[in-house]
Amino acid sequence: MSHEAKPVSHYELKTLLRRDGFGSVYLANDTRDQKEYLLRVIELDRDTLIRITGKKSANSQRDHPLIEQIRQRMKRISELKNQHILPVLEFGEEHIQGNNDIIFYMVSQYEKESLLSYWSEHYSNVELITLEVIADLISQAAEALHYIHRRNLVHQYIRLSSFMLRNTRRSKHLHLLLTDFWFADISAAILEEGQVSQDLSVYLA
Repeated sequence: MSHEAKPVSHYELKTLLRRDGFGSVYLANDTRDQKEYLLRVIELDRDTLIRITGKKSANSQRDHPLIEQIRQRMKRISELKNQHILPVLEFGEEHIQGNNDIIFYMVSQYEKESLLSYWSEHYSNVELITLEVIADLISQAAEALHYIHRRNLVHQYIRLSSFMLRNTRRSKHLHLLLTDFWFADISAAILEEGQVSQDLSVYLA
């Protein structure tokens, strides 16, 4: 399915920003207010649904406990409230008529720069990031991870691009926002294994 050609809910997908596993993150336009948002999209096509649920009927697939686990994890992620976690503004799912695909999506505010892009720009022989800045970044990252761990959630995919930087033009202080910590590690390779339900129940717990 080409997400660029088809809207998801009331969001028009403009630019693919990154992929991980079978999930994708897009810059999207909300047709209601014409503002830009980050939209994480995960599509479970018919073949994948049959593989992970063992069901061929669309209704039985949608009622499968594993699909319900995905819904519950989305809800738990949306309830996270911490100054160093990118808030979820909206989440939901769409059922595509005709091919029975399920598309899950989560919406967040669009932050243009990630820690990866900042680090790549500043960590060079010309300009080094000071130890004070690095210590502050580690402290912010630790706070975010401690917060989600206390709520029995695990990110499982920490990297520089997992942190966005809040746009703070009035201050040079770098404010981290953790994102991309749901379904990022569920790959097609995992889905090919025979213990799909067991493996995914661990990842989604």
